[in-house]
Amino acid sequence: MGATVSVVETGAPVELTLSAPRRESRSGASGGRSLRPVPAPEAIALEATVTRCLAGEPRADCSGTNVLLYAHRGSSGKAPENTLAAFRRAIADGADGVELDVRATADGVPVVLHDRDLSRTTSARGWVDGLPLAEVRRCDAGDGEPVPTLAEVLDLLAGRIRLDLELKQAGVECAVLGLLAARPWVRWAISSFDWGVLRTVRALAPDAELWPLAVTAGDDLAAVAREIGAGGVALAAAGIDAVVADRYAAVGLPVIAWTVNDPMEARRLREIGVTAVCTDLPVALRRALAPTADDQGVLPTLAFGGAATRSLLNRQGSGGWATGRAPEGELATRPRGALRDLAVGR
Repeated sequence: MGATVSVVETGAPVELTLSAPRRESRSGASGGRSLRPVPAPEAIALEATVTRCLAGEPRADCSGTNVLLYAHRGSSGKAPENTLAAFRRAIADGADGVELDVRATADGVPVVLHDRDLSRTTSARGWVDGLPLAEVRRCDAGDGEPVPTLAEVLDLLAGRIRLDLELKQAGVECAVLGLLAARPWVRWAISSFDWGVLRTVRALAPDAELWPLAVTAGDDLAAVAREIGAGGVALAAAGIDAVVADRYAAVGLPVIAWTVNDPMEARRLREIGVTAVCTDLPVALRRALAPTADDQGVLPTLAFGGAATRSLLNRQGSGGWATGRAPEGELATRPRGALRDLAVGR
């Protein structure tokens, strides 16, 4: 999914217009992916984000990196994991996406919680699938935060950040897909260590983006990725080396690494071609992976609809672009030639 933002320079504040991009085949001269128009909610979110970035608003997602950063259970290094507070923090931290865990209560309501046993992350005891939603909602998930329903999380994050929904149990697939179908502007992938769950999702949703999860990259992972038509594979960082990354790159499958909090490890993974990393600390890794002053060009990451959308801002002439915050309600004026054809794609 993508859109084109036309930047029209008039010597006055920059004007932004959204238009549907032309379709391009993978074999075309540009080598770009096929794109389609952005639904209205995503277009609104994109326009707002681009406006903030061009206006010089200090946001982490304007700093740029070549690796997508997914906030693990939200920004769980700074807020209680899998809570609305952690997901709000992920947005503020400039994460490109959020990874979250989905289970179901005894009455079949999808909730966002990692463990089956409530005792590690909440004030309660017992299994989440043994309690009705009303009882689960009374649990304190940290700092007074309740265990959120998946519907609440989707409504908070839709059109703002991309989602990796890890399904932790079988039987929740239909309910999850129903919630997603009711919110077509959400950008999502479904991942799971239970590959049978992914097979079920594929049968129910032929167009779903699926990421099989594994600790190591064995032949069985490659086989299931082919079987279900996976859009990527998610591996423990320690199980990824250059051979593994090259193996999946050769068949067009992105590699997502989990869970990475060490800057040196993040740099190693970037160097071998990993597409995305899942982290508890998106701000620290963003800083570690940011382009240096010697880089040719700048690739700021603009988070719309959760996607990692990178845009080349060409620096032409000696003016560069303005970095100060624009006056309230206005965009910062840019030197002529500073910004051209801001292309945003998946």
